[in-house]
Amino acid sequence: MRRAIRNLAALGATIFVCYGLQQTKPRYSDLTGPIAVNGVVDEAVDGRTFSIKLDRLTLANNVSRSRFGKLSVYSTSGVWIIIEATLAATTSTTVISEAVLKGPTGLEYRQSRRLGPGSKMAPHRAEPGLPKSVLFFFEVPRNQVRGSTLLVSENRVPRLDAQVRIGLEPLLADPTQGPTPILDAYRLP
Repeated sequence: MRRAIRNLAALGATIFVCYGLQQTKPRYSDLTGPIAVNGVVDEAVDGRTFSIKLDRLTLANNVSRSRFGKLSVYSTSGVWIIIEATLAATTSTTVISEAVLKGPTGLEYRQSRRLGPGSKMAPHRAEPGLPKSVLFFFEVPRNQVRGSTLLVSENRVPRLDAQVRIGLEPLLADPTQGPTPILDAYRLP
Protein backbone atom coordinates (compact mmCIF):
# COMPACT_ATOMS: atom_id res chain seq x y z
CA MET A 1 0.00 0.00 0.00
CA ARG A 2 2.81 2.41 0.90
CA ARG A 3 4.51 1.64 -2.36
CA ALA A 4 1.38 2.52 -4.39
CA ILE A 5 1.02 5.86 -2.53
CA ARG A 6 4.69 6.64 -3.17
CA ASN A 7 4.31 5.83 -6.88
CA LEU A 8 1.19 8.02 -7.15
CA ALA A 9 2.99 10.89 -5.37
CA ALA A 10 5.98 10.53 -7.70
CA LEU A 11 3.66 10.48 -10.73
CA GLY A 12 1.83 13.59 -9.47
CA ALA A 13 5.12 15.42 -8.85
CA THR A 14 6.36 14.45 -12.35
CA ILE A 15 3.15 15.73 -13.97
CA PHE A 16 3.40 18.97 -11.97
CA VAL A 17 7.05 19.52 -12.99
CA CYS A 18 6.32 18.73 -16.67
CA TYR A 19 3.37 21.14 -16.70
CA GLY A 20 5.54 23.86 -15.14
CA LEU A 21 8.27 23.33 -17.72
CA GLN A 22 5.74 23.48 -20.55
CA GLN A 23 4.22 26.75 -19.32
CA THR A 24 7.51 28.55 -18.65
CA LYS A 25 9.56 27.56 -21.70
CA PRO A 26 9.92 30.25 -24.39
CA ARG A 27 7.92 29.80 -27.55
CA TYR A 28 9.58 29.37 -30.94
CA SER A 29 8.53 32.87 -32.01
CA ASP A 30 10.20 34.28 -28.88
CA LEU A 31 13.43 32.39 -29.55
CA THR A 32 13.67 33.44 -33.19
CA GLY A 33 11.97 36.84 -32.92
CA PRO A 34 13.48 40.27 -33.51
CA ILE A 35 16.47 41.51 -31.55
CA ALA A 36 15.26 44.72 -29.93
CA VAL A 37 17.47 47.80 -30.22
CA ASN A 38 15.91 50.45 -28.00
CA GLY A 39 16.57 54.11 -28.66
CA VAL A 40 15.49 57.59 -27.74
CA VAL A 41 14.03 60.34 -29.88
CA ASP A 42 16.92 62.83 -29.89
CA GLU A 43 19.62 60.38 -31.00
CA ALA A 44 20.34 58.22 -34.02
CA VAL A 45 19.64 54.57 -33.28
CA ASP A 46 21.78 51.97 -35.04
CA GLY A 47 20.29 48.70 -36.19
CA ARG A 48 22.40 46.01 -37.83
CA THR A 49 22.30 47.52 -41.33
CA PHE A 50 20.80 50.98 -40.87
CA SER A 51 20.65 54.02 -38.62
CA ILE A 52 17.51 56.08 -37.98
CA LYS A 53 16.84 59.38 -36.20
CA LEU A 54 13.32 60.72 -35.66
CA ASP A 55 13.09 64.39 -36.60
CA ARG A 56 9.44 65.37 -36.27
CA LEU A 57 5.99 63.98 -35.56
CA THR A 58 2.78 65.49 -36.92
CA LEU A 59 -0.80 64.54 -36.08
CA ALA A 60 -3.53 65.30 -38.63
CA ASN A 61 -7.18 64.54 -39.36
CA ASN A 62 -6.63 64.53 -43.14
CA VAL A 63 -3.70 64.08 -45.51
CA SER A 64 -3.79 65.73 -48.93
CA ARG A 65 -1.65 64.92 -51.93
CA SER A 66 -1.43 66.29 -55.44
CA ARG A 67 -0.87 63.63 -58.10
CA PHE A 68 -1.00 64.29 -61.82
CA GLY A 69 -2.51 67.71 -61.17
CA LYS A 70 -5.38 66.34 -59.09
CA LEU A 71 -5.65 66.99 -55.35
CA SER A 72 -6.68 63.94 -53.30
CA VAL A 73 -7.70 64.18 -49.65
CA TYR A 74 -7.43 61.12 -47.43
CA SER A 75 -9.39 61.18 -44.19
CA THR A 76 -9.55 58.69 -41.37
CA SER A 77 -11.90 57.91 -38.51
CA GLY A 78 -8.93 58.12 -36.13
CA VAL A 79 -5.86 60.26 -36.62
CA TRP A 80 -2.95 60.27 -39.04
CA ILE A 81 0.49 60.04 -37.47
CA ILE A 82 3.17 61.34 -39.82
CA ILE A 83 6.75 60.71 -38.70
CA GLU A 84 9.65 62.43 -40.43
CA ALA A 85 12.97 60.69 -39.93
CA THR A 86 16.52 60.59 -41.24
CA LEU A 87 17.62 57.18 -42.46
CA ALA A 88 21.10 55.98 -43.44
CA ALA A 89 22.61 52.60 -44.26
CA THR A 90 25.63 51.56 -42.22
CA THR A 91 27.63 49.15 -44.42
CA SER A 92 25.80 48.45 -47.67
CA THR A 93 22.67 49.51 -49.55
CA THR A 94 19.64 48.67 -47.46
CA VAL A 95 15.91 48.71 -48.13
CA ILE A 96 13.74 49.37 -45.09
CA SER A 97 10.43 47.79 -45.96
CA GLU A 98 8.73 47.66 -42.60
CA ALA A 99 7.70 50.16 -39.96
CA VAL A 100 5.06 49.41 -37.37
CA LEU A 101 3.46 51.64 -34.77
CA LYS A 102 2.83 49.74 -31.54
CA GLY A 103 0.11 51.32 -29.43
CA PRO A 104 0.02 51.44 -25.64
CA THR A 105 -2.32 48.43 -25.54
CA GLY A 106 0.04 46.29 -27.66
CA LEU A 107 -1.91 46.61 -30.91
CA GLU A 108 0.33 47.05 -33.93
CA TYR A 109 -0.47 49.28 -36.90
CA ARG A 110 1.34 48.89 -40.21
CA GLN A 111 2.10 51.83 -42.47
CA SER A 112 -0.83 53.07 -44.47
CA ARG A 113 -0.63 52.14 -48.16
CA ARG A 114 -3.57 54.38 -49.14
CA LEU A 115 -1.36 57.27 -50.20
CA GLY A 116 0.42 55.31 -52.92
CA PRO A 117 4.08 55.52 -53.88
CA GLY A 118 6.24 58.59 -53.36
CA SER A 119 9.86 59.65 -53.10
CA LYS A 120 9.89 59.85 -49.28
CA MET A 121 7.50 56.95 -48.69
CA ALA A 122 8.08 53.24 -48.03
CA PRO A 123 9.90 51.16 -49.02
CA HIS A 124 12.93 53.29 -48.21
CA ARG A 125 16.24 52.63 -49.94
CA ALA A 126 19.25 53.86 -47.97
CA GLU A 127 22.85 54.18 -49.11
CA PRO A 128 25.90 54.15 -46.80
CA GLY A 129 27.08 57.66 -45.94
CA LEU A 130 24.07 59.34 -47.59
CA PRO A 131 21.43 60.20 -45.00
CA LYS A 132 17.95 60.39 -46.47
CA SER A 133 14.79 62.10 -45.22
CA VAL A 134 11.85 59.67 -45.10
CA LEU A 135 8.19 59.70 -44.04
CA PHE A 136 6.15 57.08 -42.20
CA PHE A 137 2.33 57.32 -42.30
CA PHE A 138 0.03 55.55 -39.86
CA GLU A 139 -3.74 55.63 -39.39
CA VAL A 140 -4.57 54.86 -35.77
CA PRO A 141 -7.46 55.35 -33.35
CA ARG A 142 -7.06 58.45 -31.19
CA ASN A 143 -6.62 56.40 -28.01
CA GLN A 144 -3.53 54.67 -29.49
CA VAL A 145 -1.42 57.83 -29.92
CA ARG A 146 -0.13 58.44 -26.40
CA GLY A 147 2.41 55.85 -25.27
CA SER A 148 3.05 54.49 -28.77
CA THR A 149 6.36 53.11 -30.03
CA LEU A 150 7.80 53.07 -33.55
CA LEU A 151 9.27 49.70 -34.61
CA VAL A 152 11.51 49.79 -37.69
CA SER A 153 13.15 46.77 -39.30
CA GLU A 154 14.64 45.77 -42.59
CA ASN A 155 12.20 42.90 -43.15
CA ARG A 156 8.48 42.50 -42.55
CA VAL A 157 9.15 39.60 -40.19
CA PRO A 158 12.51 40.35 -38.53
CA ARG A 159 13.61 36.89 -37.42
CA LEU A 160 16.92 37.06 -35.56
CA ASP A 161 17.53 40.54 -36.94
CA ALA A 162 17.61 44.00 -35.41
CA GLN A 163 14.37 45.88 -34.82
CA VAL A 164 14.78 49.50 -33.77
CA ARG A 165 12.22 50.57 -31.13
CA ILE A 166 11.74 54.25 -30.32
CA GLY A 167 9.11 55.58 -27.93
CA LEU A 168 7.23 58.55 -29.40
CA GLU A 169 6.14 60.21 -26.15
CA PRO A 170 8.90 62.88 -26.19
CA LEU A 171 7.75 63.99 -29.66
CA LEU A 172 4.11 64.14 -28.56
CA ALA A 173 4.66 66.55 -25.69
CA ASP A 174 7.09 69.45 -26.11
CA PRO A 175 7.85 70.86 -22.63
CA THR A 176 7.85 74.43 -23.95
CA GLN A 177 4.70 74.23 -26.10
CA GLY A 178 2.55 71.53 -24.47
CA PRO A 179 0.92 68.61 -26.30
CA THR A 180 1.26 68.27 -30.06
CA PRO A 181 -1.76 69.83 -31.79
CA ILE A 182 -3.80 67.84 -34.30
CA LEU A 183 -3.77 69.59 -37.65
CA ASP A 184 -6.90 69.63 -39.78
CA ALA A 185 -4.88 68.80 -42.90
CA TYR A 186 -1.31 67.76 -43.68
CA ARG A 187 -0.15 68.34 -47.24
CA LEU A 188 2.41 65.96 -48.66
CA PRO A 189 5.48 67.73 -50.06
